[in-house]
Amino acid sequence: MAITTTMRTQVAQLYVSLFGRAPESAGLGYWVNELGNNGKTVDQIAQSMYDVDAARAFYPLSLTNQEIVGKFYTNVLGRTADADGLAYWTAKLDGGETKGKLISEMITAVSAYTGSDAAALTSQSLFNNKVTVGLYYGFTVGGTSTTNTVLAGVSDAAASVTAAQTAIDAAATPATTFTLTTGIDTGVGFTGGAGNDTFNG
Repeated sequence: MAITTTMRTQVAQLYVSLFGRAPESAGLGYWVNELGNNGKTVDQIAQSMYDVDAARAFYPLSLTNQEIVGKFYTNVLGRTADADGLAYWTAKLDGGETKGKLISEMITAVSAYTGSDAAALTSQSLFNNKVTVGLYYGFTVGGTSTTNTVLAGVSDAAASVTAAQTAIDAAATPATTFTLTTGIDTGVGFTGGAGNDTFNG
């Protein structure tokens, strides 16, 4: 099966939901390959990711089923769970559904929401914006040094996506030091970039 944009988005959604961070390029590639070429389902990938140490920051092993659902609301959706939603999703875990499958279903519910509830729409925008920035990071920088901080300023506002992408671009373009000559220095060799360049006279 060919790798698709949808698969990359699904993996980025899991990174945001389970680890609270952007995917690094190696991890993004690994999990997308598991989906596209190794026959794994999104639910299986979600469970595998839930089981790794990186997920413990968001979902400690000591949590009850209700607390797991509550953590998804606060950490991923940016709000406290409403009573009906908390009861609905908790009942699924109490009924034997795996945590990975539950997270996968909650992601689908958020991203596919078409209602008019203001809080739900704000949460949807917040989540989608984080996923967009996460994917951008995975393709642009790819390393692990800032995966935990790159989403910190992302909100439900579209402008926060632009700001985060600008910051990612700056981080991806290292600073350069230029040494000026006694002549007129022009051209590509003396053109600064997005980094904090230094020009020595």
